[in-house]
Amino acid sequence: MRLRWLEIAYFRGYTLATTSLHEHEAILDALRTDEHERAVQAVKANWQESLKRVLTQKEPRNKETQHAKTREG
Repeated sequence: MRLRWLEIAYFRGYTLATTSLHEHEAILDALRTDEHERAVQAVKANWQESLKRVLTQKEPRNKETQHAKTREG
């Protein structure tokens, strides 16, 4: 279930999906041209940037939840 939420939250925005697509294209391009170190760096960058995007997507929801809990308590 968490993976499904991640997919929905992450790809909800067209810009996020487009950015991810470009990162994956860079990985594939490096692999196709046997530039292994560039491929490794592209994968690392994709994972790091993906994590940032996921955390950014999740932040507002966390703030709303905290605000609701504060109002209830």
